[in-house]
Amino acid sequence: MKLDSEIYRKQRCSENEKTFNLLLGVFIGTLLISNVIESKFFRFNNISLTCSVITYPITFLVINIIIDRHGIGKAKKAIWAGVFSSILAVLLIELAVIMPIHKNSPISQSNLINTFKFNLSVTLSSILSFIVSQFLNIIIFQKVKNLTKKKRLWIRYSISIIMSHFVYTILFKLIVWMCKIYDNSFYFNLNPMLIIYEYMIKCFFSIVSICAIYVFIGFSKKNKNI
Repeated sequence: MKLDSEIYRKQRCSENEKTFNLLLGVFIGTLLISNVIESKFFRFNNISLTCSVITYPITFLVINIIIDRHGIGKAKKAIWAGVFSSILAVLLIELAVIMPIHKNSPISQSNLINTFKFNLSVTLSSILSFIVSQFLNIIIFQKVKNLTKKKRLWIRYSISIIMSHFVYTILFKLIVWMCKIYDNSFYFNLNPMLIIYEYMIKCFFSIVSICAIYVFIGFSKKNKNI
């Protein structure tokens, strides 16, 4: 019996580690993509919005899943791994930009400089806002989880994500505005309607994705007999 119990414990730990690694990969991948497409815009109801409003909410959702399944410690490690990956990506992109370009390159050096110089400023602003909002997300999520006695999953996910998105959106806009990163651009200003639209779209995609989280958590618990 003890041997069977030990084997089961090891198998469970191995499965948990695989799940965490998968979530970590999704988290870091989505974060890096969000940083890259931050400077790409689309029109929605005559408002210009960054494409990252679609992908960025996924990072908050994944962190909440990690908290639920693997604990706060793992969630914090994932956040710092994301920060390190973002900084590393910035450094490697800058290295690629300053390297001599081949004369037959399909992308000109000027286009590379314009694109990634823009992204460098965006990424640095995003990283600071990301750290603050993600750790706030953990605090709110855990408090709501304790208040609801680990029930009503949708409540803790919704409240923590909605509040964290608000902090991230406002903080990012303020940093951008104060640093004049998007000087002479109408895309980034403190226009209340722009901020509200961006915030609402982030919340919309987050709330819709909570349905997928229900499926993920339920399937995971069923297979692990938790």
